[in-house]
Amino acid sequence: LGHFVAVHWRRGDRGYQEEMGIHGHVDVALTAPARMVHYVQEVVSDLQMSVHGEGVTGIFLATNCGNQEHLDYVQENLATVRVPSSGDWRRAAHEAVVEQIIMSRAQAVIVPPGVGDPPNVNDTSNFSLFVLEQRRLDALRRRAALYAHTHTHTDTQE
Repeated sequence: LGHFVAVHWRRGDRGYQEEMGIHGHVDVALTAPARMVHYVQEVVSDLQMSVHGEGVTGIFLATNCGNQEHLDYVQENLATVRVPSSGDWRRAAHEAVVEQIIMSRAQAVIVPPGVGDPPNVNDTSNFSLFVLEQRRLDALRRRAALYAHTHTHTDTQE
């Protein structure tokens, strides 16, 4: 998959002022297309400088954005890759799981802010929480495998 950044740009349910009152207004401001694009560009720039020659190869976008104009703006400014949506609500859960698997394999993940001051990343959406938890589990597995390899290698040399 390469060294890519994954972005969960939550819109839809939390992104409509009419449905969410003041919370909807705050979410719309925090997830506005221009703000999100700028933030992602900053993260990618920081990663480009820190990944000694590897660089970021792309940006994967998972979103429930229903505003085509906003989506076009983000895709044009970030050159994102997405899982094509079937448009069939019966396949939405399957498509979301595929997006979560892809996101969990990214070099870096950007998820919607949670509530609080400062924002609590563990209070983000359930979609993003699954991705973060999978990344934690993968890191623990890698750490355990490295420990087992190092420990076994040390034992065999004695």
